[in-house]
Amino acid sequence: MNQCLILFALFTLIACNAPTSENIPTEQYDTIETYDTIVETVVFEIEQTNGELVLMPDSYYLSHLNIPDSAKLLYTRSIIPMDDYYTFAVFDSLETANDTLLPFYFYTTLIISEQSDGALSEMVGLTMHGYAMHHPKRLSQLLALPNVIKGQTNRDIWLEWTLSENGIGNEGHYLEAIDIFGQSMLENSEDEPTKTFTKEYIADLKKQLLTWNQP
Repeated sequence: MNQCLILFALFTLIACNAPTSENIPTEQYDTIETYDTIVETVVFEIEQTNGELVLMPDSYYLSHLNIPDSAKLLYTRSIIPMDDYYTFAVFDSLETANDTLLPFYFYTTLIISEQSDGALSEMVGLTMHGYAMHHPKRLSQLLALPNVIKGQTNRDIWLEWTLSENGIGNEGHYLEAIDIFGQSMLENSEDEPTKTFTKEYIADLKKQLLTWNQP
């Protein structure tokens, strides 16, 4: 009996201290100015051969009960991202099957990349590289959304991080790494439009590499 009571108390303690959207330790973050509007589009639909992505207004995402408060704070740039559970949870959420919430996590990942350095940069690169390799169709749809960072396109940002990770993973042998990466991306391209997107994406990686090599 005593053992049962001890186990019950232990499980209760763990559950109460698990990270949730309600007990985010915001005092550990450096705060920065909040942007009033990230996306001005009210509803933006992309028609594709297999489903569609719908971009909703900020108010929809910021009031959505299934989006953690930590992700909303990162989305509005109210906290600076760190290499921690809350930031990595956004990267994991790119795997969501919810077509309405996916653009939110896509945009939040881009916003995180704008402010990342050190260990967090490694995770940003791994995330974007892995997503492009394994989900080329979804990436082609996401990159068609309106740009979120002023002065940069979503495509150029994703390309830059993908290229950087290719070099890190292959000890600086970029061309060889791009070819291996491109082959995997093509294998995961399920239809002709996606294969076309993949070939263009790989070509753009090589073009961007040329600009890196210029004196």
